[in-house]
Amino acid sequence: MDCCGDRLIGAQVFALSGQAEKQCGETLTYNRDQIEFDCDYVIADQIRVDLPDGMLTLCEVEVYGGEMPKYHRIDSDDMWASQSSTYSNELAGRAIDGNTANRRSQNSCTHTEGSGYQWWEVDLGAYYKVHKVVIYNRMDCCEDRLDGAQVEASYGNNLVKLCGQIDYESRKGTYTIKCGDTIADRIRIIQHGQFLTLCEVEVYGEKGKLEFNHLIIIHA
Repeated sequence: MDCCGDRLIGAQVFALSGQAEKQCGETLTYNRDQIEFDCDYVIADQIRVDLPDGMLTLCEVEVYGGEMPKYHRIDSDDMWASQSSTYSNELAGRAIDGNTANRRSQNSCTHTEGSGYQWWEVDLGAYYKVHKVVIYNRMDCCEDRLDGAQVEASYGNNLVKLCGQIDYESRKGTYTIKCGDTIADRIRIIQHGQFLTLCEVEVYGEKGKLEFNHLIIIHA
């Protein structure tokens, strides 16, 4: 760090496999001697560091990998999304369309109409051991609207677990909420007193089954 450490601000890291690519972590917005980017177990054979403007100087790049975890991103083809209300044509299904663009003008984000008790829900189409939920926030405006939003895992109409709550951080584009391998077939995101806008929701887990450890029989 003898000079020009701030030149890396704005850098992005991508993991590539063939024509597919995924951004690892967030666009760099601060300067530090050592910076880590989480690629979240993506399969890749190339790593690319992009800097849209200025000169790119790297003193060392280390890549760490290992075996894939048992959970994976659940395919959204069998999912169905709904929400408490819809503003304009910003439908619930936009959050599971595979488009992670985070600007409203890119037609990728949902938007509820009310500002009281707001919710967005996805039916996973089957039972899964839900490990985590990744939420992409809107970044062209109103980022803090997501502050305090809660993520719930459930099966049928039964709440199984409150997975966690979003604690807003300025300029943070994605939030990861762990659900602890909870068996569920639905994920609901709720917000109070504010519009709810989601640019993409990814659910990670593995196919599971609902098990009962006892049976109650009531004789009339």
